[in-house]
Amino acid sequence: VYAWGDGDGGQLGLGEDETSSQKPQLISEGLQGVQVAEVACGAEFSLARSRTGLLFSWGVGERGQLGLLEEEDSPDILFTPTEVVLPCKGREDVLVESISCGVAHAAAIGSERGPGEQERFLMTWGENENGQLGRPEDDEENLRGLTPRLVNIKCNPKQVSCGSKHTALLDDAGIIWTWGYSECMQKSRRESAMSSGRNSVRKKGARPSGMASGKTSVRGAPQDEDEEEARNADMRVPVKVDWVGVPDFLPETVFQAVACGNDCTFVLTAEGRIYSWGIGAKYRLGHNNEEDVRKPKLLGGQLLHHEFSQVVASHSVAHAVGLVHGLTGTFRGVS
Repeated sequence: VYAWGDGDGGQLGLGEDETSSQKPQLISEGLQGVQVAEVACGAEFSLARSRTGLLFSWGVGERGQLGLLEEEDSPDILFTPTEVVLPCKGREDVLVESISCGVAHAAAIGSERGPGEQERFLMTWGENENGQLGRPEDDEENLRGLTPRLVNIKCNPKQVSCGSKHTALLDDAGIIWTWGYSECMQKSRRESAMSSGRNSVRKKGARPSGMASGKTSVRGAPQDEDEEEARNADMRVPVKVDWVGVPDFLPETVFQAVACGNDCTFVLTAEGRIYSWGIGAKYRLGHNNEEDVRKPKLLGGQLLHHEFSQVVASHSVAHAVGLVHGLTGTFRGVS
């Protein structure tokens, strides 16, 4: 594994004396003899998954994003890769199959080691201010994200993506799930959760970290303050994305992948089309305007003539990139 760029928080994994690198350098300590299959980058931390299903982390971990803060005396910064000791609570010998990093939280899909194909499950850890870990408020034991914990979601996870303050998942049945920061949530799903109990939304009086003073509210005239609060509450448990009424959407559509960005979500279909929703500032949604979108919207125009095979989004700035069978199509805002 090679790393380069800013490393003040130890996110390069090159050691305490290497706080930056102008060119790619081999991470020589912590991953010796490890065959790495996947890497992921957060704001000031990094993760790696080995071919044998082991998980490693390094960088800033003060909010639990390294998955290693079970003990109070654990260091806040790790300058070299360190194995995250699993099992996750509720599972024994865990095989990590895929990983994703947000700004200060992370997620992994895993299964228990054993013969044959095992049922997969989702683990999250790190920052949970906006509910991005998918843990209900009354679950005090698991509410803090210091170490990986299971997410109570009734599905077989296929792919997970962490955004700046929210998370999305694609399951084997082709269902998209989202949870976290209110402005990233589909309007109809957030409103339908108002009746599901206080465990689904943020407690009254709480305010998400980093919320801009000019935050856009959900349109509509609430009946009272409680209803207004519920409409704008962070979603702290996974909810299904509702595709009913989405223009140009066909019920037989098969989803290929999901990608979370900086307060926005992208979904790629098997037909190579992309839907997006969330905050639209800096043109991050790809709709040629800065309007917020409250339910999935198809990227239209000339993009309908292309078949996308991949979409990725930055969780720290406002841009996304889509790959068209060997060609690159980019739709982005000012970073």
